[in-house]
Amino acid sequence: MEEPSSLEKMSRLAKGHGALTPGRGMASGVLALTLAVLALLGVIGFHFPAYTSTPELRAQYDVETLR
Repeated sequence: MEEPSSLEKMSRLAKGHGALTPGRGMASGVLALTLAVLALLGVIGFHFPAYTSTPELRAQYDVETLR
């Protein structure tokens, strides 16, 4: 028997919990988690610009404005 791919596993997980219904907090939880990940990526990008952006991009923004 062949092991299911990661995409198939994620699809089964998403379908296993059913639709997002009001009053359960699942939609706000997903939104909060998404925003938290984006904020973390922003912080990582700001603290380690040499690894996460190009010299041309770094020349375009002002660090003092971002702070």
